[in-house]
Amino acid sequence: PVPTDAIDAEAITQAIEQIKQAHPRMGQVVEMHFLGGIEFGDIAELMQVDRRTIHRDWSAARLLLSEALSAER
Repeated sequence: PVPTDAIDAEAITQAIEQIKQAHPRMGQVVEMHFLGGIEFGDIAELMQVDRRTIHRDWSAARLLLSEALSAER
């Protein structure tokens, strides 16, 4: 993981937008959990999908975010 204090908000916003364009549901999960602080169980309920799906989306999104933010450095 990349320390959050070393990353600017613009880079995070751009990385999330890239994820949203390529994987809309995954982008929603990132916004809801990372930006909104919503718990995975609540996201699953709101999106009407299994909690495991949300966890898979989050795991994949974390990898994509890490890659995108590492490329920014």
